[in-house]
Amino acid sequence: MHLLNIETLHLESFTTETTAPPFAILSHTWGEGEVTLQDLSLPHKTLSSRPGWQKITRFRDAVTHHPHLLSEPVSHLWVDTCCIDKTSSAELSEAINSMFRWYRHATCCFALLGDVTAMRGDGAEEGGRVGADFEASRWFTRGWTLQELLAPSDVHFFDRHWDWIGSKTTLAERISARTSIDEGIILSGEWPFASVAQRMSWMSGRVTTRVEDMAYCLLGIFDVHMPMLYGEGERAFVRLQEEIIKDSDDQSILAWDASGSPDSSQAVGAFATHPRQFRNGGSVECLPTSHAGPFALTNKGLQIDLPIIEHQDSPGQKIVLLSCSDVRDVTTVIGIKVQPDATASSRYTRLPAPPITIPLQDHTILRQPSPTIYLAKRDQPSGRHTGTLKCLLYGPSPGRAFKGVEFIGASPPGVWNVNKIHTMTMLVPRDGVDDQGEVTTVLLFQLGDEEGTFCLILSILPTVGTARVGLLLGPDKAPEGEMLDKMLERLRRSASSIIKSTWAELVLKKGKVYVKVGIGPAPSVIGVSMSRLPE
Repeated sequence: MHLLNIETLHLESFTTETTAPPFAILSHTWGEGEVTLQDLSLPHKTLSSRPGWQKITRFRDAVTHHPHLLSEPVSHLWVDTCCIDKTSSAELSEAINSMFRWYRHATCCFALLGDVTAMRGDGAEEGGRVGADFEASRWFTRGWTLQELLAPSDVHFFDRHWDWIGSKTTLAERISARTSIDEGIILSGEWPFASVAQRMSWMSGRVTTRVEDMAYCLLGIFDVHMPMLYGEGERAFVRLQEEIIKDSDDQSILAWDASGSPDSSQAVGAFATHPRQFRNGGSVECLPTSHAGPFALTNKGLQIDLPIIEHQDSPGQKIVLLSCSDVRDVTTVIGIKVQPDATASSRYTRLPAPPITIPLQDHTILRQPSPTIYLAKRDQPSGRHTGTLKCLLYGPSPGRAFKGVEFIGASPPGVWNVNKIHTMTMLVPRDGVDDQGEVTTVLLFQLGDEEGTFCLILSILPTVGTARVGLLLGPDKAPEGEMLDKMLERLRRSASSIIKSTWAELVLKKGKVYVKVGIGPAPSVIGVSMSRLPE
C-alpha cells in the first residue's frame, strides 16, 4: 500500500492498511491533469501547474485545517490517482480488491465535489450550505464513489473551493433521496444487511469508464474477491454474481428485470449482465428460507431448489418462486418467468420478462421441499432446441398411410414434408414462435370427392415438447392458389379459438376424424396420430 507523507508529499510504502500509520483518504471524480504514481518522481515545482497536483495539495491543506473532523491525527494521505501503480496489472488488481478495506480503515474520508459551490453567508447552517447542485454533482453518478460513500464510518463533503459542505451524517436525508439508499442504512452503516437486489439497485444508475469496472467497484460491497480481466466486458458482472452465490444464499440475486434483453426472442441467462437490471430491486427483501437448498454452479446451469408453479396466462411457461418479497407488500412473493427445456425435464431458461409479484397469503409453500432445477447460465435463443424438434404426423400407427385422406396444403406454406410412406414431418422453425412461445400451423386435407375437406390446427410448444390440436370442417371443395393461402392464413391467425387440448374429434359426413398428441417415437419428436374412423 502506497501513501503520501503529509509533510513532504513523497510516496511511502506499507505492507497492509493495518500496519500503515493513520491516514486520510480522498474521494473524488477524475479530471484532466491528474498526477500518476510515476509523476511523483518529478520535482514538485514541475507538477505545481497540474490540476491534479493542486487537488492533492488542497486535500492536504483541508486535512490540516480541519483537525476537528478527524478522529485522530493523521500523518499520511491516500489518493487513488497517484497511490496505485496502474502500469502493473498485479498491483492494480490487488488495489481494486483492497480498496474497500482502505476506505473503511482510513481515519477520515474527504469527498471533493468539484462541480458544487457552497452558499456563503452568516445565515448558512451546517448541512444546509449547498443548493440543488449537491444532488446534481457528478460524484453521485460514478460507480467507484458508491463504495467510497458506504465504506467509511463518515464522509465529509467539500465544494470546489474546498469549503466544507457537511458530512454523511448531517446530509443523510439528502443523500438518501439522491441515491435511493435508505436513510437508516446511511446513518447506521448496516448496508451489509440489505439484500443483494437492494445493494445492486444502488449501483443501477451509476456509470464507469470501463465496462468491467461496473462489477469490480462492487467487490467490497459484497465482500468478494476475484481477478481483474479487462477485456471480458459484461462477463465481469456475471462473474461477480457467481462469486457472490459462493457465500450467500440470498435468492434476490435472481430478482432482476430481464425485459431489457436486446432481442426479445432471447432466453436470458440466470444472472444479470448489468446493474441497471436491478433498478427496481430497492424494495426487494429476503424471506426466511430454512428449507432452501444451496446454490451450485454446474455444467448444466445454476442448480437451486425452488418451488415452481404454472403460469396461468401463458401455457408452456412456468413461474419460479423466490424466497423474496416486496417490502411494500409482505403478503406477496416474487417470481421469475421460465420455460422448460425440451430435452431435459429439470432444466429451465429464463424468459425476457421482469420479475412478477404474486399474492400469497400463506408463505408455507416456500418452506416445503422444492424440486431441484437448473437455470441456464448464459443467454441463448429461446428456440434453442426448436431447430431439431420434429413434429411427426402419422396414421393409426407410424408408417401407415392416411386412408382416404389427401393432403392439400398448409400455413405457413412449405414447412411440411410428405415422405414415401405418407407420414408427414415438420421441423419447427426457430423464428416461428409467437408471444406465447408457440408455433401454430394449419393443414388442409381433402376427403372423398363428395365428402369435402377438413382442417387440422396444431399449436406446438417447442420448449415443452408437446402440442394442442383442433379440427374444423372446411369447404366442400378445396380452394386453390392464392385463395387457399389466404384461407389457411386466416385460420392460423384465429387458431386460439379452435385448438382445445391434446386431442380432438370431428364428425364428418361419413364417419369421424380423430387426432391425438402422444409421445414421439424418438427424443425431441412430437407425435401426432390422425385416424379416420368409419361410421
